[in-house]
Amino acid sequence: MRRALLYAFLDDHSRLLLHGRFSFRENLPVLELVFRRALQRWGRPRRVYYDNGLVYRSGHMRRIVAVLGTHRIVFTKPKRPEGHGKIEAFNRLCRAAFIAEAQAAAIATLDALNDAFFAWLDLEYNRTVNSETGEAPIDRWRASAERIEYVDDEKLRQAFLWSEHRTPDKAGVFSLLGVRYQVGPKLARKRIEVRFDPEALHEVEVWREGNFVERVHPHEVTPWRRPVQHTEDTKPVTEPVVDWLGHLVEKRRREGDMQEPRDAIADAKARRADMDRAVIDVLRDRLDPAVVDESTVQDYLDRFGPFDPGDVERVIDVFLRNGEGRDRHVSFYLDLVRKGVKAGAS
Repeated sequence: MRRALLYAFLDDHSRLLLHGRFSFRENLPVLELVFRRALQRWGRPRRVYYDNGLVYRSGHMRRIVAVLGTHRIVFTKPKRPEGHGKIEAFNRLCRAAFIAEAQAAAIATLDALNDAFFAWLDLEYNRTVNSETGEAPIDRWRASAERIEYVDDEKLRQAFLWSEHRTPDKAGVFSLLGVRYQVGPKLARKRIEVRFDPEALHEVEVWREGNFVERVHPHEVTPWRRPVQHTEDTKPVTEPVVDWLGHLVEKRRREGDMQEPRDAIADAKARRADMDRAVIDVLRDRLDPAVVDESTVQDYLDRFGPFDPGDVERVIDVFLRNGEGRDRHVSFYLDLVRKGVKAGAS
């Protein structure tokens, strides 16, 4: 038996678990892999909040955040564990709701453990109402999805590439993280830069003096005889009486993944545009057309919106019934709407 460690990223606003993965290793490449998958699926965050461990304070993680244009990393203050209480609350829930089931299930490999975790994540945690927010994490995230921005795929790939310098031997062979590669004869015994993904060492990029040269694959020497195939004795795994996680995995395979975040964001932006259009139409219908500047209204809505068209109609009608004018600056009426909406909410 081996201990598996869970790496996970949680959205602070919605409590949505963006991505998580169990691993046998406790190092930076695993953390970056989880962070990269979260960015690919759910978009770029405004800032990233970390604990004070050495793996979080790496220079490469700071470089990733800088390349992506995200606010510098924020770290938990020393001796202030309550700063990361939200992820700790998730950890307690995970131990009680998932780990307990995983220990009773027929899980024998790390891949099976992660498959079960992804199924539990999509079908249970992200769809269950959070006791603090009163909403399911996925619903709360979708409510403000129009603000999400994605990073270009190539820019994201470049941000996560590591860089090391090597000098190949006379045969053009060099070693990187225990893997041997071979470059062309023109690069033998010359200083080169190797850019690579530590989780995808099947291919690395070779650069020389700031210029891309080639992509190389692991160097393999063919043996002169066929290797002997060794068989390992395996112990049968006892099937559990009730495999709830297995049921979730099968259900996830049948139903497929939830709606892609990019599609949800496109839908949310379309709904927001329709609401803004309806607000502009209400203003044009009830105010002097000369004062309704569409760009001014849109800027106001981008800053303080969205406003429900029904609320806008109600507030302005009450104002006009009191004998007030229809030719004031449009910002005046928008301020009335914003104050009226707040007063109604309180």
